[in-house]
Amino acid sequence: MEVIVVNSDELRVEGFLERFDPDLLLPIVKAGLVTEQEKQDFVTSYQQFLRLADPFVLNVWLMAYGGKP
Repeated sequence: MEVIVVNSDELRVEGFLERFDPDLLLPIVKAGLVTEQEKQDFVTSYQQFLRLADPFVLNVWLMAYGGKP
């Protein structure tokens, strides 16, 4: 198991904004996996996050690998 941790202190928060674009939710709203209200709640939270004086993002990736015996 490998863990990769990246945060906005290293990359600045702007380096993460593309991943939080609310329009990325449109396909899953159309598929019925997320309601329009849930999408709107995310948009509201996202806008509040962007207004913070010092926003912080922590990305944690877990990677597992192996092989067949």
